[in-house]
Amino acid sequence: MIISKLNHRFQINQFTGELSVASSAGEFLDRELIHTYSLAVIANDTGGLQAIAKIEIILEDMNDNYPLFSQISLIIPELKVLI
Repeated sequence: MIISKLNHRFQINQFTGELSVASSAGEFLDRELIHTYSLAVIANDTGGLQAIAKIEIILEDMNDNYPLFSQISLIIPELKVLI
């Protein structure tokens, strides 16, 4: 079980414990919007024991935004050689 207000972005396989990004249609993790996620995971066994682990997920930057130029043409002056 993931306790977090962002828990819809991640899921845990209840049999293997593997944490992965939830496959919500059209939703992606965007570092420009949120670069760190902090989650608390609670594991319970059949004997009534419980453990809590805190997980911090840090997204690395990816160059997904191409540079935009506001000016299409540039004027570059000639170089003059001075002797």
